[in-house]
Amino acid sequence: MARVKSRAITALGIICLILCLASGGVFVCRRLGYRESAKTYEKIREETVSTESDVTDSSVVNTDQLLAMNPDYAFWIEIPGTDISYPVVQTANNSDYLRKSFIGEYKVGGCIFIDAACPSDLSGRNTVIYGHRMYDGTMFSGLSEYQNSDYAAEHAELRIYLREEIRIYRLFSVRQTDQWDDYARTTFENDNDYAEWMEDQLSQSLYDPEPVSLMQAALRCFRYLYP
Repeated sequence: MARVKSRAITALGIICLILCLASGGVFVCRRLGYRESAKTYEKIREETVSTESDVTDSSVVNTDQLLAMNPDYAFWIEIPGTDISYPVVQTANNSDYLRKSFIGEYKVGGCIFIDAACPSDLSGRNTVIYGHRMYDGTMFSGLSEYQNSDYAAEHAELRIYLREEIRIYRLFSVRQTDQWDDYARTTFENDNDYAEWMEDQLSQSLYDPEPVSLMQAALRCFRYLYP
């Protein structure tokens, strides 16, 4: 009986060891995946974004080169003073780039993309942009810092590099959302419906950011997609 018990304990110990090794392997693979994803986007920045051009010049970003890399490219997004500086894509659905990088490789961090229902030229009233909140601080992970009002005040500017122009937006509302939230609305019945929705976004903000006009607040919604 004692021998059977001993074997059972040994077997249990082996199983626990296998589970530990498996868990450790998954952790290491994930960390390596994060690192490779970060390297991919670092290389893209080095090849397509100039550090010498005036920030008011749309040639800061080499649009032609980015389109040659990926015809799904829409624009470049950047929040000065943060690590958020990425190419943004768009396709006919919201799943293509969940785990696919800008250059088409499988990467856990995927690529930042525009909701399929939104015009890629930012002509819609509400442009929704999706990105993973990665545990290594890449992609849209830095948006978590905006829960701190002082940090938000220091990083309230967002730049969009379109093909022929640069658009600069100011922080409008800061809050956490979920899948049932109406932050992702892309159609509105009329101006009053849109104004009411805007007021609702303001009322749910964690704090009162610097007042801005409705035109400046055209790009306002981010969503965290957890890996």
